Amino acid sequence: MVIRFISSLTPEDEDRLAPGVLNALGLLLDHVPLAYNLRIETGSGRVFQHANAGSDASALEPDRATHLAQVAANLIRPRTLS
Repeated sequence: MVIRFISSLTPEDEDRLAPGVLNALGLLLDHVPLAYNLRIETGSGRVFQHANAGSDASALEPDRATHLAQVAANLIRPRTLS
């Protein structure tokens, strides 16, 4: 999956915001048993990356696996803009 996010921020603001966005997404995804690589390239050309090798989903306790499935379902639920 590739997700692109185009912003109207200035390149300088993107450079300041990118590490926080990367950290927030990493904290969220680190609780899901999947391998991933996040990469943010700002308008100024700076690159910020974070990767996780994932974990074995079968090794999770049943309650934790159920909770993670619910979190993932909430993440992909379509949202309406108001």
